[in-house]
Amino acid sequence: MSFFRFRPNFSCMMRINLILILLLAATLNRANGQDTIAKQPANSAYKYWTAKLPLLNILDLSCPNLMLGAERRLDKHNAVQLLGGISRDQYGSETAGGGSVVNGYRLKGEYRRYFHVKRNFAFYAAAEVFYTRYRHYTSDSFISTGSGVHYNDKYYLHKNMWGADVKWGLQRMIGQHFMFEVFAGLGFKSKTVTQTNRSAPSDAAVPKHVVDINLYSIANELGIYTTIAMPVNFVIGYKFR
Repeated sequence: MSFFRFRPNFSCMMRINLILILLLAATLNRANGQDTIAKQPANSAYKYWTAKLPLLNILDLSCPNLMLGAERRLDKHNAVQLLGGISRDQYGSETAGGGSVVNGYRLKGEYRRYFHVKRNFAFYAAAEVFYTRYRHYTSDSFISTGSGVHYNDKYYLHKNMWGADVKWGLQRMIGQHFMFEVFAGLGFKSKTVTQTNRSAPSDAAVPKHVVDINLYSIANELGIYTTIAMPVNFVIGYKFR
């Protein structure tokens, strides 16, 4: 009886191993592709636009303003936001020469980082830069240089302000589209404050009592200086899918 002996061929085994490696690589690549496809809906759920309306700006005591903005959510944790608006002079009907009640504008840009993200709410930290320019019609008491008499004068107060701040806030969804958020922050703003239309620009203002804390006078102090910015607001919005 004769027996056939199987003698392995080295080149044949190399080809088989190569084929097995290619099949394994193709299988892993397909599995990875399926995982990527499975993750796409989760990532796309956070890519949307939100139109926003800050409400407390309308109640600004010195210069009420209407601002509108848009937030672009980039992914689950990152977003950018732009806001712009116009200011209204609350004494517009009294302005010299019957000027327009629209007296300035405001611009803001922001990057925010979300954390503790849940289905209906999330906390966030944000870094913001802003620029504000407006004028408003006001009045104050002055001392006449010639006679020393105190008198009241109306004039324009001009303000140019720029600065930056950091904010902490909470965003809450209501249903599929509506949302609100609240935030508070701390930063700085550089102010340039000037006057025009004074009857006698060289006359000094009547000194304020040291014991009085007049926030209005502090906010309208003339010159170029830097102060603290403490933004606080309540915002409503509508999310677009």
